[in-house]
Amino acid sequence: MNPFKPLFSLLLLLAAAFFAGAVAAAPQQLQSAIGLPAWLSLDLVHRTRYETLDDQFRAGHEGGDQALSLYTSVRLAARGERWRVVGELIDARAYLTDPGGAADSNLVDTAELAQAYLGVHFDGLDGPVENVDLMLGRMMFDLGAGRLIGRNLFRNMPNAFTGAKLELGGRHDDRLTFMYLLPHSRLPLDRASVLDNEVEFDRESFDTQLLGMHYRYPLVRDTSLEGFVLGLHERDGDWQHQTQNRQIVTFGSRLFRPRASGQLDFDIEGGVQTGEARASASPLDRRDLDVFASYLHAELGRLFALPWSPRLSLQYDYASGDDDPNDGDYGRFDGLYGPVRGDLGPTSIFTHLIRSNLNSPGLRIEVAPNARADAMMTWRAVWLDSDRDSLGLSGVRDASGASSSFAGHQIELRGRYWLLPQSVRLEAGGALFLNGSFLDTAPNATGEGDTAYGYADITFYF
Repeated sequence: MNPFKPLFSLLLLLAAAFFAGAVAAAPQQLQSAIGLPAWLSLDLVHRTRYETLDDQFRAGHEGGDQALSLYTSVRLAARGERWRVVGELIDARAYLTDPGGAADSNLVDTAELAQAYLGVHFDGLDGPVENVDLMLGRMMFDLGAGRLIGRNLFRNMPNAFTGAKLELGGRHDDRLTFMYLLPHSRLPLDRASVLDNEVEFDRESFDTQLLGMHYRYPLVRDTSLEGFVLGLHERDGDWQHQTQNRQIVTFGSRLFRPRASGQLDFDIEGGVQTGEARASASPLDRRDLDVFASYLHAELGRLFALPWSPRLSLQYDYASGDDDPNDGDYGRFDGLYGPVRGDLGPTSIFTHLIRSNLNSPGLRIEVAPNARADAMMTWRAVWLDSDRDSLGLSGVRDASGASSSFAGHQIELRGRYWLLPQSVRLEAGGALFLNGSFLDTAPNATGEGDTAYGYADITFYF
């Protein structure tokens, strides 16, 4: 590992901490300083992060990678008794990126109006429906646990949608959600524009439509049951945007009990996908394949009533891969628009694991010494579900299946500390991926050895 990279990260943290002390009186006083009325709120969030990666794992790439990324969100909301209008501008930029690295529109998306919606709320209604929430416009949200539709919190640019979302709240604290959404295509697409932080507004199109229904029902002892169906209709657009022409439906359910001191908690979610899709987004790929894929997340944990509030959890993540690239069927699960950070490790320039072609048990321990600090460590072993399909987004593949299915071990660490409670937070962490036989012997593996990733950031909440 380059010794100057960790030094740069440490200097960034020290400089940020000094700046935090200089503005200690400013955070969370923006609202009163401007003198906004009670019905109008303004929130500003800024994060500066330095991240570095050594020993590339992506096929066709070599060497390390790095980025100094800046994330700024300005959110303005006007609220009445039964309505709200919300706008959010996000500016995501990156510097010091390596020309052969992984920087793309997930990292860079400048001056983007990510949210602009009208919300209407009615409550106290008679009948089986007690309250109604309707959102129209550009929006970001988590559906259930956020595994298939969610707002990315670690990645520089979150997923966003344009459309309508209707929520109906029942008398038994159950909730039924309907949605019709046009996912945003993040721009620019070409690498030169990304590296130059060029401004190009994202766009939505009827060429990609996402619709669905989600239902949550509370059971006994804080346990809840969810069920959902999501349909994705996609075709190549008329503005040089190539797709897999996915025509897929995802059916799933979730049974969970949230964490609470001194008791077991669990989260079991899974589903299947059917429909048609193409194996790639290449314009030369015109063959529609029959889709049948599945996924599962299972987690069992306990938050102990002890000093430092330790929580220990066992985890298992599975997502099907494509068993045979030549059989006319497609078995690789598509994670749609869901973040993977919470379950599978850091994303951004790392993003080693995604919810596709994965068979991975893990163990996680979390501690919180006090209200200002917390830390987490996760270990997981990683196998491919199909040894003839690629690993994650790496592009590493052995179509013959001769390179075994064991990809390796991933060890992740993260620590967070509030310099100023609810105003300035430091975070640092990283991941080490110890290669297994698949990443050592696959025909297009990089051969660079184990991949190490580290980051440090500071976030201001105004």
